[in-house]
Amino acid sequence: MVAIAYGTLPPALQVIYVNDLNADYTGNVDCTAVIRAAQAAAGTDPYKLVFGVGSYLIGTSEDLLPFGPNQGVAGMGRAYTNITYAGSGSCLSTLYTDTFNDSLTAGEITGLTLTGPYSDGSQVGITFGNLQAALVDDIGIYGFPGGAAVGTDSGGGWAEQGTWTRIVAVFCGATSGFVFGFSGGSFDYSILDAVVVAAANVDVISLSDGANLQGRQFALRGNLQGGVSNTGAIVAIDRGNADGTSFLSNATFAVSMEANAPGDGDTVGHYLLWMGSANPVSQFNATGVLNLDNAGAASQGVYNPDFCPAAFSGITLDPAGGAMTAGDALAVMGGTCWTPFGDGFTSPYELNIYWQFGDVQTALLAAGANGTFTFNGASGFIKRCTLLLKEPSSGTAPTASWPANAVWLGGTTPTFASSGRIHEITCKYLPAETTWLLKYEGNYA
Repeated sequence: MVAIAYGTLPPALQVIYVNDLNADYTGNVDCTAVIRAAQAAAGTDPYKLVFGVGSYLIGTSEDLLPFGPNQGVAGMGRAYTNITYAGSGSCLSTLYTDTFNDSLTAGEITGLTLTGPYSDGSQVGITFGNLQAALVDDIGIYGFPGGAAVGTDSGGGWAEQGTWTRIVAVFCGATSGFVFGFSGGSFDYSILDAVVVAAANVDVISLSDGANLQGRQFALRGNLQGGVSNTGAIVAIDRGNADGTSFLSNATFAVSMEANAPGDGDTVGHYLLWMGSANPVSQFNATGVLNLDNAGAASQGVYNPDFCPAAFSGITLDPAGGAMTAGDALAVMGGTCWTPFGDGFTSPYELNIYWQFGDVQTALLAAGANGTFTFNGASGFIKRCTLLLKEPSSGTAPTASWPANAVWLGGTTPTFASSGRIHEITCKYLPAETTWLLKYEGNYA
């Protein structure tokens, strides 16, 4: 949104070695006061806190001071430097609360493992916001119930152009319900590369309070645990807020995770996407790979009951699976359109078709019901897609009501019976005319 003055050179960097300050590295003695004193002495000048090999106890009485522009923390590597957090707030805070200035950039957090309480509470691994171009690399974040990392809008600024790489987040979000949370403000044009292990009912990426994430790259691997029931999702937008205006757009996904069952009956996996708002400003559109593989628990696909714009172009597995079978030589998949209920012919769909970007959408018509079809989608795009509708095999024949802006080429419309037939309809949308051109191709048993 705003340009960063990358050519502006920051003041000279001060390097503070906490071991030289007699900070305990055995993990037995709280070293918060020692580090806070060093932070206070450095003031607003750029500095880097450097931790040696070992374990450091932080926050039994109070937290570290927030890190401002060009201030950061470095350890000897995620496997070698551990910070055990015993406070009640945020272990590391890079929140800059003064007036936003696009020439002020965030510092670095590198080479550390942050260990939380593994319990209910509000503790957060890293809080960030209102500073641009942060670098967070080679970081482990374990057991923080308030989330591994939380981006917040503070003072009307932005936290864009961030690079978060080689992150490992394990069992975070027990209380917050998310691993990585974005609340308010802009978090555009950034990278998140992480291995994640999360329990049932915990979202991996959560957007709320008008957060916007444009032009981002997501690379996620790891395990999402199933449950007896499960409302967790890989991406959740405006969960619990029907008036929400958060959106994730023009994003690139390289997401392939495993849905496992940690106990008997824990076979309900995460959703791929959860849309909680009824406000069409709240949107999702992305491209790439978005896959949650069944490894004892089954993905629930997409939850979008109010039909907010949700578009994905790429490769994804629906809840029924979609892997290649023996004998397939080549699979070219693009513009995949999600089907919320398996292959679409196994249980009645909501009888509203919400077109995303896609090639094929399928639905099973309910006996005796009138399907009032709503064609919608991300605005401003020409759409071409195929609709396959399956009749019930018994009972009263269903009927259908079509949108007012639908025009049937040739004047032929489908007539449904209760014979189990599949009807094919080709659909094309012309945005300039706001018109759907529909062509009935016929049916087969």
